[in-house]
Amino acid sequence: MQLYFIRHAQSNNNLLFLQTGESKGRNEDPELSRLGQEQARRLAAFYAALPVGKELGPEERGEQVGFTHLYCSLRVRAIETGLALSRTVGVPLAGLKDLHEAGGIYLDDFDTGERNGLPGKRPQELAERFPELTLPEGLNPQGWWNRSFETREERAGRARRLLDLLLERHGGTEDRVVVVSHAGFYNVFMRLVLGLDGDETFWFALNNTGVTRLDFYADEKRVAFMNRLCHLPVDLVS
Repeated sequence: MQLYFIRHAQSNNNLLFLQTGESKGRNEDPELSRLGQEQARRLAAFYAALPVGKELGPEERGEQVGFTHLYCSLRVRAIETGLALSRTVGVPLAGLKDLHEAGGIYLDDFDTGERNGLPGKRPQELAERFPELTLPEGLNPQGWWNRSFETREERAGRARRLLDLLLERHGGTEDRVVVVSHAGFYNVFMRLVLGLDGDETFWFALNNTGVTRLDFYADEKRVAFMNRLCHLPVDLVS
């Protein structure tokens, strides 16, 4: 299995932080910004244009371009990014609850310092807004999150659960699997894969639409590349 971990394109919350340096005024589930929409378009166009088997450079020797499976988190910014890929490369998009950002759906209470969990989008709302997205079964009809803020321990368990699921479905195959997720959870997942779980002194940068590829073989794991952004000109990197 080749696993492509892709961060969503720039969201309106990302833009807010770039403009103000703080999180006040953030939306619990933002859409892509105008820049983010362009980033997602270029990401999709780049991978759709690559013929299967093309080698992009010595560090990527043997890469078989042409995705076989696409998954995304149930956050709107990840769905929008995933759909840009799906529509362009012609691979269906499936939602996975465990791909959400660290913490879940929440907003900060700046008076108390608490992080208050929120319901998230209702499955019916997601189905009506994104009919091309295949939703997982068993979602809470009142909101797919609908619980308290996710703890660090829960994040680590979720990363393990996600890795086990991907290996169960795609391990031992030549599948080229994309997951569209988030920078915080990416770090939890990478620390697990690299045997650094629990060590938060490591932070792996992942820009908006940055691409990391991990190869899983029967006897080894290989990091092919991290945070690749060659689909974007410098002025569109965020």
